[in-house]
Amino acid sequence: MELKKWCPAFKILTYFGQRKERHEKRKGWSKTNAFHVCITSYKLVTQDIRVFKQKRWEYFVLDE
Repeated sequence: MELKKWCPAFKILTYFGQRKERHEKRKGWSKTNAFHVCITSYKLVTQDIRVFKQKRWEYFVLDE
């Protein structure tokens, strides 16, 4: 993953998979510093919009 190359200290969450897999990835993500960057698709954000709105984001960048 290229982001790890440039920002090796960042904790990165790759948010993808079936509904059950995504649910597992969300466990614990409300903890402080659970991750610094979440990489996902626009489609998954729109599918899981309720859970994305519950998280307090410092920055939220969407790029189709």
